[in-house]
Amino acid sequence: MFSLPTFTKSMIMMLFVSQGTNAFLFKQINTGERGIRKVQGEIQPIVLKPGWYTYTPYYSEILTIDIKQDTDVFHNIPCGSLGGNDLMFNNVQITNKPSRQDSHIVRLIEEFTIDYEVRLIENIIKKVVMDTCETMTQDEIYRKDFQIFDERIKEGLTKFQKDHNTNLEIIEVYVPKPEIKKKFKDLYDKQTEELKLIENQKTIQERVLQEKLTLKMSAEQDEIRAKAVSEIQKDKKKMEAEKEKSIQAIKDNKEAQSIKTAADAKAYELRTIAAAEKERLTPQFLQSEYNRNVVANAAAYYGPNLPKFVLQTSQTQPSEMEKEINRQVMDDL
Repeated sequence: MFSLPTFTKSMIMMLFVSQGTNAFLFKQINTGERGIRKVQGEIQPIVLKPGWYTYTPYYSEILTIDIKQDTDVFHNIPCGSLGGNDLMFNNVQITNKPSRQDSHIVRLIEEFTIDYEVRLIENIIKKVVMDTCETMTQDEIYRKDFQIFDERIKEGLTKFQKDHNTNLEIIEVYVPKPEIKKKFKDLYDKQTEELKLIENQKTIQERVLQEKLTLKMSAEQDEIRAKAVSEIQKDKKKMEAEKEKSIQAIKDNKEAQSIKTAADAKAYELRTIAAAEKERLTPQFLQSEYNRNVVANAAAYYGPNLPKFVLQTSQTQPSEMEKEINRQVMDDL
């Protein structure tokens, strides 16, 4: 930023030297600043760095420019709405930064003077605000869309600096809510309170509806879970029944197999015995056993009065039918 010479202890030290008609003053340029010497109203092309410099009153002067980032605040920016109502923007804040190059600094002062903020920033803000307000109602400007002014002002300022090659960087723009007449403000405040009540009531209704919906969904979820658990239990019982059935089938099959194996073994044993008996019970063997049995059960009598030897068995002779049966048995063997 530029500023006229100020005679403060921290910024300027004046030394009056009297030698004839000559008088000199000293001025300090601080860090973050640049100086421009002006001789008889003409800007000199040399940019002064931080340090101490002399100048002659009424003949020359030294102006300083702050090349650090700075925020300028502008007040009383008029806004005429589409309906003819007047609004006012205050405390419009523009964060900007001049170029550090010497040639840019010299050109900025030569073309836009020491008060460059007026021509390069304030006038552009007023134009953008007026052009925008003319297309909007007071309600849109004050309540609905006042936030659009930030972006539109920044766009307008950036475009102007680019078109005019000012090398002034527009970093950020902040536009607060505009001021309106008290009667309109009171009306809007009342409407705002009513809207808040409506919004609160709407929020309560939405919360109640949401709670009901949550309870309904919870009940449905519980029902779904209960049904799922029931299905799982049914499937489990079915699987257990099938498992028991399978186990019983395996047991039955095993038992049947055991019975069959035992029967087969018994049949094999009987066949083996029968075959062995068939080999053993030959007609000769049977006759021999018969004879042995007869002898074993016979009684012999001796005496001088007996004319001859008498042999009597205790068993009767087999009948023809018995002989036939014995033959059939032998044939079967």
